[in-house]
Amino acid sequence: MLRGSARLVTLTGPGGIGKTRLALAAAHVLGGTFGDGVWFVGLAPLADPSLVGSSIATALELRDAPLEQHLAGRELLLLLDNFEHVLDAAPLVSELLSAAPRQKVLATSRSRLDLYGEQEIPVPPLAGDEAVALFVERAQAARHGFAPGAGVDSLCERFDRLPLALELVAARAREWTLPELLDSAGLDLAAGGPRDLPERQRTLRAAIAWSEERLTPAARELFAALGAFAGGFEREAVEAVSPGSRDALAALVDASIVRRGEDARLRLLATVREYALERLDVTGGRDIVRRRHLEHYAELAGDLAPQLLGSGDAAAHAILLRERDNLRAALAFAREQGLVEHLLRLVRDLSRFWYVHGSQAEGAVWAEAALSAEGAPPPLLRAQPSRVRRCSTGGATSLSLRRGARRRRCR
Repeated sequence: MLRGSARLVTLTGPGGIGKTRLALAAAHVLGGTFGDGVWFVGLAPLADPSLVGSSIATALELRDAPLEQHLAGRELLLLLDNFEHVLDAAPLVSELLSAAPRQKVLATSRSRLDLYGEQEIPVPPLAGDEAVALFVERAQAARHGFAPGAGVDSLCERFDRLPLALELVAARAREWTLPELLDSAGLDLAAGGPRDLPERQRTLRAAIAWSEERLTPAARELFAALGAFAGGFEREAVEAVSPGSRDALAALVDASIVRRGEDARLRLLATVREYALERLDVTGGRDIVRRRHLEHYAELAGDLAPQLLGSGDAAAHAILLRERDNLRAALAFAREQGLVEHLLRLVRDLSRFWYVHGSQAEGAVWAEAALSAEGAPPPLLRAQPSRVRRCSTGGATSLSLRRGARRRRCR
């Protein structure tokens, strides 16, 4: 893009995803493309947007000449790193580009600069094989003789294949074996980075907290509430869990805290969700938010249940497959809180879905939990899940609709 017509390219993404490293690699490749070279300007230490101009001038080794005058006839690439610290200075970038027709800018930021002509590139997590290779390389640097084994790929997935997280966890190989790392995978494991890293990059929690601290109160409240979602989610679901949150959600997307996955659904990275749940506990709103989450997905399952009968509606099944993680989270909350009626209704409404998709064993677990739970739901509701029965087939427990049960030994 920078070799072509693009004059402002911004790499966006959450902390630790490798924006700076990617920008430096690009700058290295492009070094010979610009007659006056590539110049790096680190903005992380700044808190005052008015200091951006002088920081650029210092990086360019200017003394007296005005910045715009110096750049006017030059052909160069400015690499502006960590622009999210000083987003209010974004208009200056536009002014510099106007004053210097042959100048281009490569910026890294957790949020786009929102300037005319800006080309944004969201930086994704590493691919699976790249993540494993990075982890093994860093683990072997931490402990000579570290032998990769089964489970490295799942450990990388647990940490969202974020380069910063993988490097922090790999450093623990000095003291932990791979099985111990797998057993202890959690946000606290990604800590203890090198002393020469900025404080915000020495633990994964600090990297996430740094982003959270820069949100508005409304966006911070919504960020915590989004921890209730498992897997992806839709805007309508966010509104159900946190009414009136449209602007706050847009702010979280802009800050790269909420990302759009390959399936076009909004989602939090797993490590970010873990942090959000911690914040939800601190605010004391966890039960309220999860109750709204439960009610939303219970209503969704109830609305779709009639469409699952007979040959079934493919669209209804597709929706439930997409929301499977959220439905499991709703079931788990209903069980934890003793919400017997919600639990029974969900089991009833999802029974056909489980049967069609070969998840009878999972359904049997939830049915047993619902029918054995203490409480006094309407007798008719308690009787309805009997359409889904526990059946023994070769020693395995499964679920079957009544018509299927005729061919199996059931109890």
